[in-house]
Amino acid sequence: MQPDSKLPVTVTAGAGIELCVREVGREVYLLAGCRDPQKTSQVEFRGLPADVGEGEVLYESPRKAVAKGGAFRDWFGPFEVHVYRFTRR
Repeated sequence: MQPDSKLPVTVTAGAGIELCVREVGREVYLLAGCRDPQKTSQVEFRGLPADVGEGEVLYESPRKAVAKGGAFRDWFGPFEVHVYRFTRR
C-alpha cells in the first residue's frame, strides 16, 4: 500500500467531501466521497500537479475529469464516491 501523498490537494470548503491522494510512479490517484446524506453539489479540487491534464474516473468509464492549472470540478450526490486517476506527463 502506498502512503498518503504530500500533494496539497484541497476541495471546496463546506462541501462535505473527504479525500485521499496517493501517488504510484507517474500516476496520481484521488479518492473522494461525499458525507452529506441530502445534498448534491459541484465541488472543485485544487492542488494537483500542473503537469496532469485529462484523467479517468475509474469505475465510471468512459467518464473523464480534466484538470487545468492543477484544478478540476465534479458533481457529487449524497454518499457518492469517485476515484480519479491522472498521469503526470
